[in-house]
This record gives sequence, C-alpha cells and structure tokens, in this order.
Amino acid sequence: MTLPQRTPHKEGCLCRDATLDDLVAVTELHMAAFPEFFLSSLGPAFVHTMYRAFLRNSSGIFVVAETEGRVSGFAVGALQSTGKDRHLALRMLPQFVWALAPAVARHPMRVLRRVLSQFFSDGGVPAMPDAGAALRSIGVSPAMQGGGVAGHLLAAFERRAQARGASAVTLTTDVLDNERAIQFYKKHGYAVAQEFLQDKRRRMFVMLKDLKMSAPSFLPFALPDIGEEEIAEVVQALRSGWVTTGPKAKQFETDFAQYVGGDVEAVAVNSATAGLHLGLEALGVGPGDEVITTTHTFTATAEIIRYLGADPVFVDVNADTLCIDVDAVEAAITPRTKAIIPVHFAGRSADMPALLKVAQKHGLRVMEDAAHALPTTCGGRMVGALDSDVTVFSFYANKTMTTGEGGMLVTRDPAIAKRARVMRLHGINRDAFDRFTSKAPSWYYEIVAPGFKYNMTDIAASMGIHQLRKASLFQTQRAHIAALYDQALAQLPLILPPHAAPGDIHSWHLYVIRLDDTVQVGRDQFVERMFEQGIGCSVHYIPLHLHPYWRDTYQLTPEMFPVSQRIYERTLSLPIYTRMTEADVARVVEAVKKALA
Repeated sequence: MTLPQRTPHKEGCLCRDATLDDLVAVTELHMAAFPEFFLSSLGPAFVHTMYRAFLRNSSGIFVVAETEGRVSGFAVGALQSTGKDRHLALRMLPQFVWALAPAVARHPMRVLRRVLSQFFSDGGVPAMPDAGAALRSIGVSPAMQGGGVAGHLLAAFERRAQARGASAVTLTTDVLDNERAIQFYKKHGYAVAQEFLQDKRRRMFVMLKDLKMSAPSFLPFALPDIGEEEIAEVVQALRSGWVTTGPKAKQFETDFAQYVGGDVEAVAVNSATAGLHLGLEALGVGPGDEVITTTHTFTATAEIIRYLGADPVFVDVNADTLCIDVDAVEAAITPRTKAIIPVHFAGRSADMPALLKVAQKHGLRVMEDAAHALPTTCGGRMVGALDSDVTVFSFYANKTMTTGEGGMLVTRDPAIAKRARVMRLHGINRDAFDRFTSKAPSWYYEIVAPGFKYNMTDIAASMGIHQLRKASLFQTQRAHIAALYDQALAQLPLILPPHAAPGDIHSWHLYVIRLDDTVQVGRDQFVERMFEQGIGCSVHYIPLHLHPYWRDTYQLTPEMFPVSQRIYERTLSLPIYTRMTEADVARVVEAVKKALA
C-alpha cells in the first residue's frame, strides 16, 4: 500500500488529504490528522482531548488498533532509557482499552471521562502503576523483562488486536533518542510513515504495521542471544592484533573452570567434537577397544570413537529420562570395553551415580557428552564437576551459550588436561601465544605427537567470556519458557519432556514433546503442519542405528533399540531459546493445537 502524501503538521493545523483506503492503521496522531474519518467513529471531543493529553507527556507512546475502519483499541505508555546500559524500556498501563466504536460514537464524553480518569493523572501524564503488576495483567512475566519488555508489550498488544480482528496497528512515539527508537520499532515490523517537529528538541514519529499484509514472520527453531558485550569484546580482540588462541582463550578457560567448580581444568577447543576426540585420545582408547554409548545421539558422539580405531557399542535409552540406560550399559560390557560415553539428553542429566558405580566396578573410564548440559546439575553438583574422567561441552550456535563454533573439555586429571592441550595444536610442546609474545628468542619448539588443529580462537573466546556470564540467566529464561509450555500443553494428548530430578537443574537446551498413541496424525505430518504455520521444529534425534554407515557397519536394527526407535517415531522438539517472547510461546502453543486437530 502506498501511503498518501501528507502536508507537514503544524500546531493547530489538521491535514485533510487522506482517505480511509490510504490508512494502513490508525493512531492518536491520525485522529488529529484525519478528522473526516475519526470524527464519525469517536467524536471530536474524544479525539482532541486524547491528542492534547498525549502531547503534554514528555516522552511517550500511543498505540492504536484499527478494525474495519474503526478504532478497536489503544494503549498509552512511556518510553524511557534506563539502567547503566541505557536499554529502552516500555512501561505501559496495566491494561489495554478496547473501545466499542458504536458506544463511543453514542456517548463520546462519557467514554472520554472514563478513559481519562483511568489512564491519566491530573497533570495529563499517564499514571504509572507498579510495573510488575502491569506486566502480569497483560500476560507478560516480569521475569522475562531483561531489556526486551518493550517488545513483549508491543507483541501482547498486537496479539490482542489480531484476536479482535484488527487489520493494522499504528504507534505514535515522541522520544529524544530518535534513531535508536526507529531501529527498535523497525525490528518489530513497523515502518516510518510520518514525522514532524514537535518542538526544537524533539521529533514526533508515526509508525505503521499492517497485520494483514505482513503475516507473522517465520519463528525459527533456534537463535543465538548475542549482546553488545560480546560484540565489543570481539572488536577488542580484533583490534589487539591477536586473533588466534591467546589471552582471551586463557581467560575463557579460567572463567569456565571457576563456573563449573570442583577444581577442574578447562581446555578450550573449536568444537565439542574436537573435545570428545581429544578426551577419548587422552584416555588411551585405540584400535581393538570398545566404547559404549547411546544410539539416541548425534553422530559426533560415536564418530570420535572410530577416529581412534575403536568400535562403538550402542545401547538403548531409558524411557523416562531419554538418557542412556544404565542396565543396558552393564549388559554390553565385554573384555574389550575401555570407556563409556553417556549423553545428557536435552539438558537433563543422565543417572551418573549409577553409571559411575558400574564403571568403577568394571574398571572403565567415563567421558560425559555434555553438549546439551550447561548448566545442568546431578545430585546437586554441576555436570563437569562430577567424578567422571572427562566432560565436554558444546558452544555451537544453537546451544545454551555460544561462541559460534566451539567447545570446552574439563577434567580434574592434570595429565589429561596437559595431553589435550598438546594434541589440540599439532602436538606442539609449547603454547603458541607464549612463543609469539615472548620478549626473548622463543622460536624453538618440538612435536611430541601427531596432534590435531583443534584450538579455539580469541575471537570465539571473546564471545564465550560474556556468554558464560549470562549462562545462569539464560537457563532461568529457558526454564521459564519450559514452564509456560508445560502449563499450556498439559491437557493435550502429548507426553511432555522429563524434568530434572528434585533439587537439580535442567538446562532446557531442548523441549521435546511426544505424540500420545491416541493422536492420529503422524510425527512427520505434525512437523509439516507446524512449518505451514511458520513454526520451526526439529527432531532429536534420528537414532544412529537408522543411519546407513552405523546400521551397515555394525548390523544394527530398530528391534535392538525399541525405546529409542519409539521415541524417534513420535517426538519432535519445539523452539526454546532466550530470544523468544511470551507471545512467541503462545504462538507455538496455538500451532501445536492446530497441528493436533
């Protein structure tokens, strides 16, 4: 739609050059700018009094929804820059007004008095009640505020507007930090339709969003949550001139070891796959050995066993936890068995006490695949600080924290840590950063083993430093989303994901639902229906026994892994990540309900 050409707004001068068909949405400013439309539905007294009340506000926002050519609802709030990081925060009033146009037209002054008494103080400034109560009243949890409350509130308003059949939303905003505000609203789908000077210091903006023409954007399955802190640290690393493994990587390792606790050492690598490979190599696994792991995992868990010439032995998972079945592990032990690799599926810990007891009984080494498990606890202790030999974490883009690509090996054994550091960089016996920054001749080094190229760069570590500081907050936000899902999906024919054991922490890397046997639609069709509604989903995992290489090499069949096979056939993973709003969660829930129909 092409917006009409508007004459510049001046105090006391109303523009009269637009028609109803030209409007994408209606705002309080449009009420004043296009009286030939609005006077018929709201009345002149209502229009002008609300407009003047808004202009008296020093910095504010007025959001209006249009339904079939009439104002169907509006909300008033204040935009502020708050906190040391100067994040934009939007504090709206505790409820939205949804005006019935015929009633307003019949009794404009009665409605006007009611609105003004409810929404404005004597001075004409919007009353600002308790922020927490205001947020809860419109379905936004204060726990989700974290710098994004404005987006949550706008989304909540738009959701209610759509529920009432609104075709569009327009907002009028009056702020000092114009460019930042414009970028913020553009991020949420608004386009600048009009601007004019309110006074010498401040510009007024009208921004439009057509709810019918702009269908909801695709909600991806996962998105990283990267802030300005990470970006600034990366820029600092770039400007330092040292971009490969150096001081940032060392700081990240130190910080990570402290975060995990338990006096572990941390070795930063360029992927969790690299970390698993280094860990198993340091444990002495080689040709002729067997390593027991789960079939219900990504191929990296098993492929690193083959890297070393050993053979994986696959076992089924526990139906309640979806983690490795400890009884099946013990039944699979042979004289060739050298190690066990459990996977903390979706962010819930495996039964490590029982598994470690089996390993100790049979003299086996244990390396935990903790790609999903930061932060996760088991028996009150952080995964990574348990009694295993090695634990490996992933920082891939879709994980609970990210360095783009990256991973971390942690261990209490100094010999394992030393071996991993040597092998991650070609088997060189000296640290590259020390060699190249020493003020004395330090060119000499020795190759002590045929190592690999698995080191993490300082660029990646720069992201990790700040992502790690947010890891606990990220977990809290993911747990909140999981709780919203639990509540909203509880009455549907679904088996919801297992929670952590009482007193423990689940990282909620994944939220995996299983279709009940009573559901007629198949899993594949269900996923297709979700995508048709613009919701990204995934499946975790296609079990290894179904992949050609593993199936054919080790003669695996679905009947050998009945639990994993059944889970695979009926499960999918819903989006769960910190950039999701509660409106996003509600959208996913509605899509699930429709997909089940």
